[in-house]
Amino acid sequence: MNKLAKWLMFTLSICAALAHGSDKLPEMPEAPVLNSDIISQRKQEREQAESLRPKQDDLLRQTQLKQADDGSPKPPANLSDEELLAQPQILEKLLVINLLSTNVRNLEHLSQLYVKTNNPDPSLLDWAQAALLVNKNLKQAIRAYRSLSARFPNNTFIRFQLAALLYQNQEFEAAKSQFEKLRAADNMGAEEIATFDQYLQAIANKEQWNFSLDGNFLRDKNMTELADTGTQMVLDNGGVITQSTPKESGSGIGWNLGASRQWSFDKGRFSSFDSSISHKYYWNNKKFNELGIYASAGYGYADARTRVQIAPYFYKRLYAGGMNNNEGEKPKLHSYTDTLGVSLSSMYWMTPKLRGTVSYSFGKDRYSDDALNARNRSSSHSLGGSMMYLRNPKQYFGVGLDISKRNAVTESNSYKRPSARVFWGQEWVGGISTNLSFNVAKRQYDGTHFVGLRQENKEYNTSLTVWHKALHFKGFTPKLNVNWHRTKSNIPIYSYRKNQAFIQVEKSF
Repeated sequence: MNKLAKWLMFTLSICAALAHGSDKLPEMPEAPVLNSDIISQRKQEREQAESLRPKQDDLLRQTQLKQADDGSPKPPANLSDEELLAQPQILEKLLVINLLSTNVRNLEHLSQLYVKTNNPDPSLLDWAQAALLVNKNLKQAIRAYRSLSARFPNNTFIRFQLAALLYQNQEFEAAKSQFEKLRAADNMGAEEIATFDQYLQAIANKEQWNFSLDGNFLRDKNMTELADTGTQMVLDNGGVITQSTPKESGSGIGWNLGASRQWSFDKGRFSSFDSSISHKYYWNNKKFNELGIYASAGYGYADARTRVQIAPYFYKRLYAGGMNNNEGEKPKLHSYTDTLGVSLSSMYWMTPKLRGTVSYSFGKDRYSDDALNARNRSSSHSLGGSMMYLRNPKQYFGVGLDISKRNAVTESNSYKRPSARVFWGQEWVGGISTNLSFNVAKRQYDGTHFVGLRQENKEYNTSLTVWHKALHFKGFTPKLNVNWHRTKSNIPIYSYRKNQAFIQVEKSF
């Protein structure tokens, strides 16, 4: 114990290494819209909160190393195994330096040499083995550090390292207890306590309400998603159908307000609540105004590599009627659809650079208008998976496959829609960041259209977002969004293009 106490007073440093280890294609105007962008945004906020880490770990390491410097020369790094075995004190110090510098590359070899010396300290070997487990099996590493902490309850280094591992594994209540005990230790300085406070604040933030607000100008030249006026289709009997309905356009403002909270329990379990209100207001075409209200309550499990959650949800859409709005009536929002459903989601880091996600959702849609409900009420299923590769902190790539199925009362409103997507994120020199995504899908309707064909739409969507990391205004970050969309249908009157560009501002608080 004397040797371990000596080395543990040498530094409180290894903790830092141990602590670190939407696309929306347009729907048919009368179809119920579950705002997938809202759900995606809530997930991004949670992931951002979960990635929060204290920033003073390096300061803590440097401070403790300075305090522990006894003035003795550092052991040379080029000694042979035979020379190290002949000088066990140098081998012991080199072993600890590798532990303190979080350099586990040589740790296994050095510990194998150290065990061959005449009087190896078992506690140092246990320390080394616990450190080696961190990158192999985090849960086993936590068990090893719990055992060390039970054997040496007064050792603040072991307690700190255990607390950091519990935090990394999202066992927040257990980590909180350990950090609170560390704050009360007699031998802690102001800088160490400041670091503990940052961990405790990060844990507290996870159980606070998180709010987000974003807004953008709207300018849509084809709100009804129609082919160009004059587009014709020749039927088998020689008849001709001409698209004569003029396109509807509108300008306005869109905004979204979100609120979420997570409650953490022991052993990685948690419950969550997500909600949002989104509004599109067109000042020159008010019959297309809409308001969406979303809420979900979830329960799940999370650790350093895994997150699994089930969340029942409710979505209500209010709509001014669109093309179905009666002429002469002042457009006003009214209840349009109600959706009840449940979503399942899972995320797993297969390696530090490769993450996989799988999600499934089910929903039942009911229209407030009895006539619309008789034709369009439906249930829907959606299954998707993606893989994301983080090449480095400034660049990531990903691919995804999705399939959705809508079962409506009538076959002509029922369809299946398989899709594939690729996406790329990049931080460029100078502070500019970009997100680029491309999606291709095929929507196949179950029933025969009135023209005698079963409708099939090929849908293509490309989105680009550009922003500057240093550009903010009162906490709002402006982002340029450009979207290109094309639907190519086997029924030409349903083929159309839509291109949009707008500035979006967003803020989390």
